[in-house]
Amino acid sequence: MTKSYTYGNAATDELGDESGWFVGHFMREQDSLRHSSEVELKWARHRAGEQRSSWVMNHEATTISVLIHGLFQISFAEADVLLSKAGDYVIWGPRVPHTWVAEEDSTLLTIRWPSHPHDGIDVADPRASMLANSLPERAPSPSPHGLASPDTGA
Repeated sequence: MTKSYTYGNAATDELGDESGWFVGHFMREQDSLRHSSEVELKWARHRAGEQRSSWVMNHEATTISVLIHGLFQISFAEADVLLSKAGDYVIWGPRVPHTWVAEEDSTLLTIRWPSHPHDGIDVADPRASMLANSLPERAPSPSPHGLASPDTGA
């Protein structure tokens, strides 16, 4: 039977894998108030210089990250957002690639909804594809007869 309340500490009640997630579908105790398919909560502490190793996006979830203290940058394809004072936040919707770096030791509270298994996936760096799409097209190679020849892909 589920209790009508629960209490604890966000910094110590995480999933057990040092991810910081302490509410969501992934909590092992199915009858716990911390087990939810509606929302996920993460208390994240990051050391200066720590960064996400790849870009990621969620298919369905909307996410908000709120800075508790530190200096933390979250990057999107279009721009970087620097969270620099307590209470600064950034919110993004589904299918938005992002990555991050801790510019200083930082603590954040992240809330994501809904909480579904396998919703987050690593994706290619969207800035690399944007850069490739912004490069001018290569002119066709001239043929020995002065006529343009098709690009052979070589």
